[in-house]
Amino acid sequence: MAADPRFAQFVETPEPVADLLEENVAMIWTYADENEIDDQDAEQRPFGVVVPEFKHGVEGWVSIDPAYRVRRSVDQPFVVEIDQPAALA
Repeated sequence: MAADPRFAQFVETPEPVADLLEENVAMIWTYADENEIDDQDAEQRPFGVVVPEFKHGVEGWVSIDPAYRVRRSVDQPFVVEIDQPAALA
């Protein structure tokens, strides 16, 4: 699309992300207020509670031990497609 002058105004090269977590938190505060209730939270807590909890949880995340990762052979596709029988199509 970038090469087509009709769409050039809609195409932008994004800046590299320095800190994805901080950018996510900043984006949340762009659209939500600390006292606003998070309707996706089962306990219906305000964003002022949910967002710091989210941030703390992400900061504590550690990668899974390689011993527990799923092993795939080189020729095995990431997504397995199952053909639908003609009778069901």
